[in-house]
This record gives sequence, structure tokens and C-alpha cells, in this order.
Amino acid sequence: DQGLCAGNGFVLESTNDVLRVFSTNGDPVTGTVSLNQFYGYPSAYNRATGAYGPEITDPSCYFDQNTQRWFHVVLTLDRVGTGPNISGKNHLDLAVSQSSDPMGNWTIYRIPVQDDGTDGTPNHSCPGGPCLGDYPHIGADKNGIYLTTNEFPLFQGGYIGSQIYAISKQALAGGSSTINIVQYNTADPSTKTASGLPGFTVWPAVSAGP
Repeated sequence: DQGLCAGNGFVLESTNDVLRVFSTNGDPVTGTVSLNQFYGYPSAYNRATGAYGPEITDPSCYFDQNTQRWFHVVLTLDRVGTGPNISGKNHLDLAVSQSSDPMGNWTIYRIPVQDDGTDGTPNHSCPGGPCLGDYPHIGADKNGIYLTTNEFPLFQGGYIGSQIYAISKQALAGGSSTINIVQYNTADPSTKTASGLPGFTVWPAVSAGP
């Protein structure tokens, strides 16, 4: 999976599971950084010790012209200790640059998405316990940053529905220590999708104008 975004004379490219910044003519201006390192985690796998770190996947990014900020999101799955098994807890990690320079400092927000009633999440009754916030994407308009996922049961088969998370863009760009998130579950009958079925891969648009 790849996430690519550009702005202010830079191109930021990330794939599973590394990130690098280039100039607009294609020359690298940073080394290759693992996404685990970028998000402040231990290595995904330490070959010297055999220890596992969190599993990161599905990077996506966006440069916002209005706020001159970079936004980068991944799905992170926690492990049971330092072993290979995943614990069930998973979260969207949203990194927001503190300036227009992607090589500067970033503020990182961790948004739980297991939706089993723990860590402040709603309980979507996924078979087997926790849900999985798979395949995140990012969009924006004048007021908000919008993250979407496809929600599956993590430990059993099935599908719940796309989740949409709406967040104030100004709060994120300002580095607010707390953010308010409004979550929409497209599997909820009150959402009233056109088909009457849960949404799947709801890809948020970018509307950068006023």
C-alpha cells in the first residue's frame, strides 16, 4: 500500500512500511524512515532480539494548502507483549506536521478503532470481540479532516460497515492536545445509505477551496 502527497516544494511518499521525503524534481531529501520509527514505536521486528513491535499498515497522506500542514494516517495493530500475536487493540495513528516542512516536528494522535466498547469506542458487537479499522483514507474540506475505514471483525469472518471520522482541521493544525471526533457508522440504519446497505470503501474527497 502506498500513500503519496505533495506541497510546499516537497513530495512525501510512504509505503508498507517506510517513508521518505523528496524534492519536486524527484531527488530524495531525507533517508528512508520506517513507519514504526516515525510514529514512535519499537521496530516491527528486531532481528537481534526476536521482539516484535506494533504492526503498521495502509499509509495515506495529504498536504493541506489552507493550513500549510501535512496529514499522514496509518492503521496500527498492537501486539501481545513483544510476541507475534496481535492483541485486538488497533488504532488510527494520525500525524500532523507542526509547520509546512515535512522534515520538521509532527504531532501524533492515536484514535482507537476496535469498536468493542473499550478505550472509549462504541460497541459494534463484532463476532469474536474487537473490530478492525481496515484500509484508512483521508480527505478534507475547509473545516474538517475526514478519516474512513472498512470495519471487519478482527478474529472472525464478516463485515460491519465503513466508518467515517470527522475532526476539526483547525484543532489538528493548531496541535491541540485533545481533539473531538464525530464517528459515523454506515452500518447504522439511521445513516440511510442510498442502497440501504453498509458503506464499503467510502473514499473521502479533498475539497481544498474556500
